[in-house]
Amino acid sequence: MQERYQLPSFGARLLAATMDGRAGFDRLLIMNFNEYANTLGSTIAGVDATMASGAAPDIDNLVGRIPNAVRDVSVTSAADHQALMRELERHFRYDSNTSTPYGPIEVMLHRIEAEAQPGEEIVFVLVSDGEYDNGDLFKGGAMVPRMRQAFEATRDAITARGGTLSVQYLFIDRQGGSSLRTTVKDQGVRDTLTSVFNGDPATGSKYVSSADELWEALQDIIAEVSDTDREAQGRFISYKGNTISLSTPLSISRVVIVATGPRGAVPRLQTTTFTETPTETRRISTEMSGTDGALGNPAPRGGVVEHLYFQRAVPAGDYDLTFNAPVDRDVFLLFETRAVNELSIFDSSGREIQPTASGTYRLFVGQDYEFRSQILDGENTPTPVDFATLPNTLSMNLTLTMAQGPITSSMTLDDATDTGRYAWSPQQTGDVAATSRASAGILSPRSETLRITVLDSSANVSVSAITPSAACPNCASDEINVPLDVQGGAPIGTFAVEAQAEIDGQIDFAGTKIPPGMEIRDASGATVDLDGPIDFGAGSSQQFTIWRTENATPEEIAEGMDALVILANPTGQWSGTTAQTQSKPRLEAPGLGMELVDVTQPLTPGEIDGLKTPAGELLRGQFAAQFSLVSLLTPPDPERIDELVNVSSTGAFAGLVDLKPVFPNPAATGFNALEIKPETSFWCLCWLWGANVVTGTDVRDVTVNYSYAVSGVTIQQASATVPFAYPIAFIPQGGLSCALNLLYAFLTWVFLRGLWALFTTHRFPKGSMVEINRGNAAPSFKRLDKGSGLWWRAWFAAFTGNPDQTMSIEGLRMRATHKGAIVDISKTVPPWRLERLDASFQELKETQPKKTEHRLIWSDRLDSTFDPTLSMRLKKRRGD
Repeated sequence: MQERYQLPSFGARLLAATMDGRAGFDRLLIMNFNEYANTLGSTIAGVDATMASGAAPDIDNLVGRIPNAVRDVSVTSAADHQALMRELERHFRYDSNTSTPYGPIEVMLHRIEAEAQPGEEIVFVLVSDGEYDNGDLFKGGAMVPRMRQAFEATRDAITARGGTLSVQYLFIDRQGGSSLRTTVKDQGVRDTLTSVFNGDPATGSKYVSSADELWEALQDIIAEVSDTDREAQGRFISYKGNTISLSTPLSISRVVIVATGPRGAVPRLQTTTFTETPTETRRISTEMSGTDGALGNPAPRGGVVEHLYFQRAVPAGDYDLTFNAPVDRDVFLLFETRAVNELSIFDSSGREIQPTASGTYRLFVGQDYEFRSQILDGENTPTPVDFATLPNTLSMNLTLTMAQGPITSSMTLDDATDTGRYAWSPQQTGDVAATSRASAGILSPRSETLRITVLDSSANVSVSAITPSAACPNCASDEINVPLDVQGGAPIGTFAVEAQAEIDGQIDFAGTKIPPGMEIRDASGATVDLDGPIDFGAGSSQQFTIWRTENATPEEIAEGMDALVILANPTGQWSGTTAQTQSKPRLEAPGLGMELVDVTQPLTPGEIDGLKTPAGELLRGQFAAQFSLVSLLTPPDPERIDELVNVSSTGAFAGLVDLKPVFPNPAATGFNALEIKPETSFWCLCWLWGANVVTGTDVRDVTVNYSYAVSGVTIQQASATVPFAYPIAFIPQGGLSCALNLLYAFLTWVFLRGLWALFTTHRFPKGSMVEINRGNAAPSFKRLDKGSGLWWRAWFAAFTGNPDQTMSIEGLRMRATHKGAIVDISKTVPPWRLERLDASFQELKETQPKKTEHRLIWSDRLDSTFDPTLSMRLKKRRGD
């Protein structure tokens, strides 16, 4: 009787029983090595030898010889699903007398490549218990290059469709020693499969040598095919009696319960505490027909796989599943979630990369990118899942499948944005497939596969020198002429940008330094956004123009503009070095013109030949001469009019007319205007009339000068000379003005003379007096400083002279002076004798006949020549 393996066939049936057989979900391709060997018979060695030669048509011929070796199984109904269990039991039997051919591997891969749909996730499960036939072909890894080439072609074809293919290789070591393992490793089939499709020879590879190890490995494969980590599940699923308790942080859309146990005693699900009722269920059962003699005759096992489908997903939470018998780890759960793992790619600027119309992402060698993965969950509109609500065992990884195979790396968890991140800079061109997987408790949502094409983005960008639009004979080699006018909006130079690259790309002008009032325009005349991308074809050239849109500021004209620096940067899909050109703008201000455009009253009727301002209007200051400032760069500033405008006039008494400059509002005039308004006072009419009479003309030449300077540098200036006429008649304005001037002069003289008198009139000092003595009587005192109304009499000094203070004491009239008093002896001679001179006033008069007055000083004593007993003494103070 033939020795048979029962456990591998039982495990394969359980794996098939976990399929989501609904239309549009899982698909199953099956192939049996024994059937392949029986069909080809003795020709197998020749087939393997032909494969080793690398002739591609041999696979097609081989498939044609065994058209039914690979079966595509459909289990859209529960009945079909159960029938598959019986078919697999018959189909997968081990015959110890049958060899292990290599051909079925490439046949299956050929069929997988032909059948794979875009975005499909494919798992190739291979169970073997020996080395491959035709050992000499495989000895020392001789077929490894041929196998790697074939495997990589299949992988790349599936990756190009956005799909993934991984391998689960289960090797049953029936000898239980190391020699068979060494042979398998030497042949290189297993390691080449797992390294090409899994990225690591150890990933997906399992060795077993006992029934317990085999059963454990089979359960792990079943779980891993369903993206379930049984080890991680142990932290979120607990077993107690007849109940399994689970905690899910994400929604559940399908539960698969894989229950195994002794044949005939497999636990069955009875109730759940899910908040939603399954919309569809499916129960698939199978069992071992006997013991497994090759692995120590373990007791036959049975299995029941139950599917619970939920149209409305079960929300995150804690739930219990109750069975009809005690349960342990031989009952494990597989889950599908409504949550999705959304994978995106961002460039170094934080801009999300969008796929092309074909769904492929175009990335470029040497540029920095970041993969970002988010878990979205929700019944109607999925929203990002807060990492704080997920287990602290949450992990995310990213698998990049490239020419050298898949590489899986951990993503950094960003709790602030609930995002997994992975930075990547591709270093070589080619196709890449990217897939993200999150492990959140009992669920491991996987993203769709992103199909990526990495291209060479290098571009050689050059910029020509700037060609000026206007000639500049005096410019240096690095200068361009920038003529300025009041309109603005003129081209000042052109330059060309040329790019040599393998692909179309973009440039920008970021970092370009353009002085204010300038911009760059493209060939269509549109303004270029310096930081915005400009589409460029590979090997193309574009012309750009530098425009001046505004006048330069006075400061820029005075101090000069900074250099104009053009930087052309490869950007977008291109990489490379920045190209540069520069020039120094040389600003030329236009000459300023000043034209007389209007007068209130012309000298000659119908002409604009000067301003005629009659006396009455000259007093009101409303007549004006209006000038147009032609080619003025900077609008006139009324606040600086005294600084900007200088007005002068010829002729006598020209300064008596105030020539007032005014800047009218340009909105009212429609141009930059300057008005000069002559104005004078009524008092000045007399003098202007007199000047007209003396010179014989009432016309003066008025020169108006406008000059704008910054930091001592004159930017613009202009001047104009215009005749202004001031016709003034003597009657009434001239004569009346002269009369008033005379009156004003007279009153001014009276006032000034009176003011002078107030300060120069002599007064007796305060406390001054005259001491009077009569014989033996006590002396008496007479005050000299008593009021005499001098303050009001001073205002008549123009007519009376200074009203010096006078006092008459004992018939002697004394007038105040600086150091005493004055006695008038011009008409009458007072009868007094001056002790200091020992002479009387009569004697003084006789000796000096022309003497009209005599000055007395303080302390002088006077004796009366009429009354010998009477004497007086002048005292500045009483104690003197």
